[in-house]
Amino acid sequence: MTPARSIAVPSRKCRSWAVADQLTSESFAEVLRHLGVSASDRLAIAVSGGIDSTVLAHLVWTWAQETGAAVIAYTVDHRLRETSTAEARQVEATLTSWGMACRILPWLDAAPGPALQSRARTARYKLLTAAAHADGIRHVLLAHHADDQAETFWLRLADGSGLAGLAGMQAARERDGILWLRPLLDMTRQHIRHYATQHALPVIEDPSNRNEQFLRVRLRGFAEKLEAEGLTPQRLNRTMGKLAEADMALAEIADAVWTRAAVLHPAGAVCLDLAEWPTAPRELRRRLIQRALMMLSPTPYPPAYEQLTYLADRVGDERFGGHALAGCLLRQKKNALWVMREEAALPPPQIIAADTPDSLVWDRRFVVSGLQALGGQGYRLAGLGEGGWQMLSRQTRATLWPDDWLAAPAGLRVGLPAVFLDEKPVSVPQLSWQAADFTGLSPQISPAYIV
Repeated sequence: MTPARSIAVPSRKCRSWAVADQLTSESFAEVLRHLGVSASDRLAIAVSGGIDSTVLAHLVWTWAQETGAAVIAYTVDHRLRETSTAEARQVEATLTSWGMACRILPWLDAAPGPALQSRARTARYKLLTAAAHADGIRHVLLAHHADDQAETFWLRLADGSGLAGLAGMQAARERDGILWLRPLLDMTRQHIRHYATQHALPVIEDPSNRNEQFLRVRLRGFAEKLEAEGLTPQRLNRTMGKLAEADMALAEIADAVWTRAAVLHPAGAVCLDLAEWPTAPRELRRRLIQRALMMLSPTPYPPAYEQLTYLADRVGDERFGGHALAGCLLRQKKNALWVMREEAALPPPQIIAADTPDSLVWDRRFVVSGLQALGGQGYRLAGLGEGGWQMLSRQTRATLWPDDWLAAPAGLRVGLPAVFLDEKPVSVPQLSWQAADFTGLSPQISPAYIV
């Protein structure tokens, strides 16, 4: 997965819903326009069958009827309740009766247990992403609204989030090649209920929304008390919008420093010049470290704010010996910080079979092509690792490290993609090395960084 990136959209400043007394198809169409959506875009909607997503689906369906836009709905069968499959089919039946295409996405490895809601969110995201890519869709609409935004604020405040977290969900956010849109962020639960009643929409009630073992549900009672004192979801949403603008301003400053200081190494690493480090504010240093980690980490989420702050305070000190975080190693060499993949976090070997695609993204860091020439011969694509490096070194007397890599730490070598046969490396394309008895064609490898 690639890290998420906020997209600046006019709707963050021009809040069409704020001047509307009720949710209407006309004002919804205006919000889509502010979000940059046109009738020529193919859209997908995530629909659970609950009131929020059903209202969103009806609004999008109405808009599509008027504009001729192509729309498909995805409903995830999470299989955590006995009724989930029947509910997914009910959603499908409702939407197809309107004339909207709908696909059910089953969560095949669903299981009760710890962190259920978090695991379910991750699974939903993966299923929706895969479906959108398979259907050639770039825009996916989600039904989060102002009350969801307020709950997110309190959850992240309780979790000790920084500015970016407290800014809440964004109206438009790009991640893994998909633009995730939330056109209802300025609408309250009350507005949505009114629309559902007005249009007699069928709604499925999720019992987990009343289960107080979940913190989000318990926070609703707290939020209702604050709303009675005047801190409404919409007012809190406006405050979060200001935090989002401040966060985006800091991000632009960090982008400028990144352009000057960061070098993307072809071996799948980031080198940060520390010349500006002593005078840079801690928040800027923290953002630069986070960005480097998220380019290379196998995990889709950034490390905890406190962990990044710890590093921001210690990187640059001559006593800083290095650190492991988020599947990456941080090493300071002279006046530079190197961020590279940790050997323990490399992906499992990729068997190169006859049906393996000729080109694929390996370890999020590299595009490897020319694999068909190896298919069916028992070859595997894997990280070189320290053991592979030692075997490779024993097979050659030549200098393996390219001259222009001499400034890089030795730890960089373990994360290089290599072709193995019978547990032994036979080709390391980036080192222009192959075993004497290797008769195949070495794959071509290029970085696949998400900047």
